[in-house]
Amino acid sequence: QDLATLKEDVATIKEDVGTLKEDVATIKEDVGTLKSDVATLKTSTGTLVRSDLERRAREIILNIARDELGLTKGRILVARGKDTAPAFLESIEGAEEDGLITEKQEGDVLFADIIIRARRTHNKEYVHAVFEVSRTIRNNDIERAAERAAAVTAATGQETIAAVIGERIQPPQQALAEQTGVRVILPEVFRQNEEDEALAA
Repeated sequence: QDLATLKEDVATIKEDVGTLKEDVATIKEDVGTLKSDVATLKTSTGTLVRSDLERRAREIILNIARDELGLTKGRILVARGKDTAPAFLESIEGAEEDGLITEKQEGDVLFADIIIRARRTHNKEYVHAVFEVSRTIRNNDIERAAERAAAVTAATGQETIAAVIGERIQPPQQALAEQTGVRVILPEVFRQNEEDEALAA
């Protein structure tokens, strides 16, 4: 009788273990779904933050160009998410057709965050400026700015300034920007926004 009871207890334990395994599997699946949802949320939040930063940069880009680069009479030619100036689009397309830039370079230029044409205050010469916008300025932002500026110069024959705009930059990226001739711009309005968020947190 004791043996029969023991067998029943073992059978019950096995059943409970089986149920526990199923519950653990369900929990693992739920955790996996939660991780996926959190990752999606982070991506969406990052996209929204970047879009907001780009929008604010577009709104004040001519002031930034004046104060940081000494450029006046500026005109926005490219702003991602906005229409590209028709004449600039034609010049870039023509440069690709003439072999001055590659098809990839053409696409990269037209996908730049912001491109302007403006006049230097000290010598009245017109130049282009390519801006990449990112909350935290990283190596790829700097490299894109340099490559796209070089492509604009090749396509237009005019000097092009490469610049990155953001809230913060680390010393290694600052050094890379200096090595590659890319201007780093940390507008006061962006840094103030970062300080406000830190205080709110």
